[in-house]
Amino acid sequence: LPADLNLRDQVGPTFDQVFTSADDNKLVVPQFLTRYGLQSYFVKQRDELVELTAMDSWVLNLTRSVKYSDADRAEIQRQLTEQYISDYTATWRAGMDNLNIRNFESIGQLTGALEQVISGDQPLQRALTVLRDNTQPGAFSEKLSAKERDEALAEPDYQLLTRLGHEFAPENSTLTVQKDKESTMQAVYLQLTELHRYLLAIQNAPVPGKSALKAVQLRLDQNSSDPIFATRQMAKTLPAPLNRWAGRLADQAWHVVMVEAVHYMEVDWRDSVVKPFNEQLANNYPFNPHSAQDASLDAFERFFKPDGILDTFYQQNLKLFIDNDLSLEDGDNNVIIREDIIAQLETAQKIRDIFFSKQNGLGTSFAVETVSLSGNKRRSVLNLDGQLVDYSQGRNYTAHLVWPNNMREGNESKLTLVGARGGAPRSISFSGPWAQFRLFGAGQLTGVQDGNFTVRFSVDGGAMTYRVHTDTEDNPFSGGLFSQFGLSDTLY
Repeated sequence: LPADLNLRDQVGPTFDQVFTSADDNKLVVPQFLTRYGLQSYFVKQRDELVELTAMDSWVLNLTRSVKYSDADRAEIQRQLTEQYISDYTATWRAGMDNLNIRNFESIGQLTGALEQVISGDQPLQRALTVLRDNTQPGAFSEKLSAKERDEALAEPDYQLLTRLGHEFAPENSTLTVQKDKESTMQAVYLQLTELHRYLLAIQNAPVPGKSALKAVQLRLDQNSSDPIFATRQMAKTLPAPLNRWAGRLADQAWHVVMVEAVHYMEVDWRDSVVKPFNEQLANNYPFNPHSAQDASLDAFERFFKPDGILDTFYQQNLKLFIDNDLSLEDGDNNVIIREDIIAQLETAQKIRDIFFSKQNGLGTSFAVETVSLSGNKRRSVLNLDGQLVDYSQGRNYTAHLVWPNNMREGNESKLTLVGARGGAPRSISFSGPWAQFRLFGAGQLTGVQDGNFTVRFSVDGGAMTYRVHTDTEDNPFSGGLFSQFGLSDTLY
């Protein structure tokens, strides 16, 4: 027998431009399981195969005699034929199942592949043609007499190929041209031509990324039908493997358009979002907890407030992608906007919820409850931007406070403890717009729960403990919200 048939070779030089294979071994079809092998070997050698099978049964002691009746031989031949048809079908099906449309990284890559599909080497048609040629009997010449036709119909190879033709009827039907009607493959080509034209219009636009973003917004905002949608819908009506290939080309078209749109957004993202954050906030307290420099409240408000820098970019650009859960490909968990970006946007929303309200802008309220003062101290004074919580040994109470305290010029936060036996009061203090946060950060936070936490300050051998109650589940003073927040230059 000649060398095995390789589907990669049959598809031709553009195989890698369009297809990918998870297992190249499955693309190799033994020559025994091709039309040539069926006609030139299996059919002609069936009697010898029956003899070999009979001999094998005797050698393996499966039977006591090498003599078989005609009925026995007929049964062996039937079983051999069934096994052959089964192996033949399974091998070709595995080969076709292993032909998958590859991933594409850009619109240019995909338009190049589509050009090959519809007018170049036509790899999809080649793959289906080699399948048809090996699983379907040939058409008879119209010159055959009725007798010659009946004899041809009775030939074993014709009968076997007819059976195989039934197995692969859906696949082979895609190439069949009906009277006054184009073949399924031709209809697919027309649709893929529309898809190619659509992608080419984006690719050749003055700013392809802007055009891609508009296409994504049009599709999602207005639920408008486009060639990607039309190709997907057509794919649902096609037999395998053409349904899989057409559907995958549509999915990849959507993928590369989204990638182009996101890359375009990334330029704006870096300039209008990442740059101001890195220049004005990232290296300052509380985003960098070790920095001596405080972040400006104006810069903080501009960036994080509702309809601020980050929220505006999210609403105008990212929301569409994230709300529609646009993934790289169907069934894939990899979303087009990276998970770490989505996580940071969620953190930003927590910051917005805690520190901003649409009515009052920047500000958060909380309550400080006195818990205990060590016995060697007779008084503690907590000063948070001019808001005093004065406590002497005795009954505990709760004070309601705000941050920032806009009623007072200057920002100092300070805890002072006065000793029981006199002596100079001792303090820890911080100044600046984030002084309250620095002061709480200097204490020991314990018992952190949703809506409250306990903080213990140690000063000059004594200690004062407070319980802080917040209106939000997330503790605004823990610092983690800020120190863990950072923005990447890229979105995809």
